[in-house]
Amino acid sequence: MIAKQRQSLLDQDPTVTGFNVGINAGASAGQTVFHIHLHLIPRRDGIAPTAPPPVALRVALCCVSSEIGQDIYVEAEKINILAGFAMNESQSFTAQNPQNHDRLRHAELAHSPTGLMRKCVRLKRNAREVAALNELGHRAMFDYELSMPRYSETPDLLWPLLKSLRPTPEQATEDKALDDPITLALTLQDLKERAKHDALWLVHLLRQTLLAIGAQSGLGDLIFYLEVAEITELSHETAPSLNAIAKRRRTHAKALKDSQPKAVELSLFDCEILSAPILQHRAGEDGEMCGNCVSGSTSTTGRVFVVDEAQTIAADAFAGFRDKDIIVCNMMNPEWLPQIQRASAVLSEVGGWLSHMSIVAREHNLLMLVACKRLHQLQAGEQITVHVQGTIEIADKKQTALKKTG
Repeated sequence: MIAKQRQSLLDQDPTVTGFNVGINAGASAGQTVFHIHLHLIPRRDGIAPTAPPPVALRVALCCVSSEIGQDIYVEAEKINILAGFAMNESQSFTAQNPQNHDRLRHAELAHSPTGLMRKCVRLKRNAREVAALNELGHRAMFDYELSMPRYSETPDLLWPLLKSLRPTPEQATEDKALDDPITLALTLQDLKERAKHDALWLVHLLRQTLLAIGAQSGLGDLIFYLEVAEITELSHETAPSLNAIAKRRRTHAKALKDSQPKAVELSLFDCEILSAPILQHRAGEDGEMCGNCVSGSTSTTGRVFVVDEAQTIAADAFAGFRDKDIIVCNMMNPEWLPQIQRASAVLSEVGGWLSHMSIVAREHNLLMLVACKRLHQLQAGEQITVHVQGTIEIADKKQTALKKTG
């Protein structure tokens, strides 16, 4: 009987090159029809045998993803909105007061990654590393990228960040009135960091669940290219098509990454202009290069070094880098810390004043601009001047302007 069924399948589908023969005995073994029957499962070259995830993993996947999307994310976003409003108010409040502006920029938040790690710095080495993993083992370089290994999986990525911090003396806590715009903004920012830190435990659990399903099903890392609904429907019958879908999405994602646009933000006005029947020239489109200064007290001039972000190894990405070069990048990677500490300035299209790299830069008084605009105008090797006010000047253009005015 099995031989006849085998031959029938081969006649219907010539791509079949092998078979699995199996039997499920008992509910815990996956039996759903309680009489004796055999499974004859066709296999094809290039497609690994794929088994459906156990019921427990399916339930865990649905519960964790639902809690993140419908509960945790909603509550965290409420805090984000409040923190954003308060920060805008405090920035307006400090605009004309350098002392208050400095207080806002150099604030230490207890629940930021840096604040959490700083508690570990004063411990002895082994205890310090254990404590750091306990605090940040569920975090990653890019926290919300599920395919990115957590620090508990790749602890060697955490140690340079830990070593970069200087121990600070413990300070007595003091109650400050929340009617002070800066205190209110910092309090809400720290609450935002705490909410994110706690929520990322569920993201970590979601990653572990996906890894278990990927290992059990044979899909491996391709599991990260499938949707939750697709994974819950994973079976012997759907496995080949889902495998193909995941591979296509992985290829598409790589193509998008390789050809990502230079602009990293669009305003509502930008969207309105782009949706117009006839594209209009935008005021300030050819304006100055600039960014938000999050660290540094003096302007600097140096050679542009554009990081080769297509390289996954830091040494390759920084081939040709010299001390005191000005690093230009799309997004800072914590693995670049040794090179960043040797630079005279860093210009990044993505980043914020609370990022770990910004805090490290402030500890070393390194000039750093984030949320930079028009960095694509810079060429590797040319001389530029970066100002603490957030403006960027190309040396050749500056000299040309001086000649004209002379």
